[in-house]
Amino acid sequence: MLNLLLLTSYVFFASMTLAYGINKKNRSIFYLLITSYLLFITQISTSVLLFGVFGPYLTAFNLFIFNGVFSSAIFFFYRKDLPALYRLFQDRIVRWRKNKTSLFRNLEKILSLVFIIELLILFGKVYFFPNYVWDEMVYHLHPIVSWYQEHQILTQIETPNYWVNSEILGPKLFAFWFVVFLENDALLNSTQFFSAILLFLLSYRFLRLQNLNSFLSICGALIVFHIPMVLIQTQTNQDHITLVSYAFASIFFIYEFILKRKSVSIVFLGISLGLLLSSKTVAVMYVFVILLAFLVYFLIYEKYQNKLLLQIALFIGIASVISGYWYLKNFEELLDLIFSMSKSATGKTESAGLLSSILKLFRSHLSIFLINLGEFPSRILDFKTNEYQADSTNMSSFGIQFFSLGLIGYLFALVRFPFSKKKKDRLLFTIVLISLAIQFLYFTFYLTPWNYRLFQLTSIFGILFGMTLIARLRFKKKLVFAFTIFILGFNFFTTLFADYSEPFRMKDFVMNFESNERSVMNYYNQMGSGSWAFLNQYVPEEEPIAYVASFDTWIYPYFGTKFKRKIHYIEPKNYKVIDGKILFGKELLDSLKKRGVRFFHLKKDNFTYWNVENKNLVRVVEGVYFLDVSE
Repeated sequence: MLNLLLLTSYVFFASMTLAYGINKKNRSIFYLLITSYLLFITQISTSVLLFGVFGPYLTAFNLFIFNGVFSSAIFFFYRKDLPALYRLFQDRIVRWRKNKTSLFRNLEKILSLVFIIELLILFGKVYFFPNYVWDEMVYHLHPIVSWYQEHQILTQIETPNYWVNSEILGPKLFAFWFVVFLENDALLNSTQFFSAILLFLLSYRFLRLQNLNSFLSICGALIVFHIPMVLIQTQTNQDHITLVSYAFASIFFIYEFILKRKSVSIVFLGISLGLLLSSKTVAVMYVFVILLAFLVYFLIYEKYQNKLLLQIALFIGIASVISGYWYLKNFEELLDLIFSMSKSATGKTESAGLLSSILKLFRSHLSIFLINLGEFPSRILDFKTNEYQADSTNMSSFGIQFFSLGLIGYLFALVRFPFSKKKKDRLLFTIVLISLAIQFLYFTFYLTPWNYRLFQLTSIFGILFGMTLIARLRFKKKLVFAFTIFILGFNFFTTLFADYSEPFRMKDFVMNFESNERSVMNYYNQMGSGSWAFLNQYVPEEEPIAYVASFDTWIYPYFGTKFKRKIHYIEPKNYKVIDGKILFGKELLDSLKKRGVRFFHLKKDNFTYWNVENKNLVRVVEGVYFLDVSE
């Protein structure tokens, strides 16, 4: 743990030195933290990718040496900026200490103290409690374990879930950083925790750019951070908050570039777009909408400058370097995905005319859009549902702040910004259009009970626009403070024991269990009996397991907390089903026996199991069989 803490801190402070060195005019600590974090993530992700792609060199030692040397080089080249950077923080600390207002009368200090306490609690949940969300156990975490065991980033992983081999996995590179140094899963979920903090910093700086004072900006940023979906996903290894934080960063830097003509904004725009494109397949849609919207704005309101094409080439080049690997690797899969989406929407259209195909496509997606639009009013009323969930099933998880502040913010933005002649307001209206366009595309192409976990950009900008309205209306400070504290308290405590969490096991995980006992099999109540309980209690964690599974079955629990177990997926082509029983061939069993496999876990899905025809496979409990080598 100490090595990880020291190296991570060293890399982050080197990134901060670089961020300050290339933008010395900046005097905002929040802005410096944003740019430092983006450089920090880029360095770590690139180093993991570099050693993982070019062979089995993905080890803690190699990452330690590379990042230590690279960060030392940054400190050396920017050593003259270190005193000025030190003075920047020193000035802020002195200014803070000179404020003689008592803690209980300084509202900003109260909010800061509450936020720090909440961050400690959330980080405690990250550290003590395992990954327990369904899709994490199915496909999100399997690649990280595979990289750790094989010391390289494999292009193909043995798995029943084809998403694992076609997903864009940029955020998992940062998660791997914690795994490879700790050699366990204690901080595996921390990536979204840090993404949520980035979201807080971005929200604060965005509001400061709208000339809100520091108090209102902190209130707005805290209300964004306390969106229920953000709070819940700080403790998961899903990627929705990471996606939206990088999308926000991209919008922020292009907004800043057009508003202030800061050339350095182009560099951070390229980094943000690269990280965004590396975060999730759907990020391509975000990038397309963001760049198209600002291009249209530029063509209408801005004059062409000679440097513009060079600046565009610069941010596209940076973004391509950061994200290019995933798109080269998944090029065929992405084409197949686009083709299958079009085919599912139109059906077989080879014999039909182009017009007929277009009409079918239009009718299909119009129907999806109307269903989503009809569900919107009821889903944003989160209080109609008993408890919040990581998947936001049949709810929005936007929180009461969107219903009370975000919707009003959008109404204000749609009334105020389109008719203003101010450059800033025109840019803000462009952001409104980006948010609504992304929401429209989701509503048109995506219909599931869980789709609202993808819509967080909508709630974020609605809340921020609502805060600008509060500033214009000059609400009393104590009233804004009371509203903010209410939002913080209500949402924090209603998400603290969200669905899927196990409150009665939490005490044991914090007070009684060692790190190797804090596994998902000890935590998740649906694994407390049957085959999973047997594997957890009686099969050593180093023992390899062969398994049969379907697309949506749990994989991650096999690995335990230290990832010592190797697993072997048996594909359907390698067995026969006879009268409802599985029959394995002798060659397959011999091959698995040579790899040390004795136990077989035969799942139809997460709750039903196969029986076997082979006589040398002895049933232990339902779903688990032992290979009798004597036969």
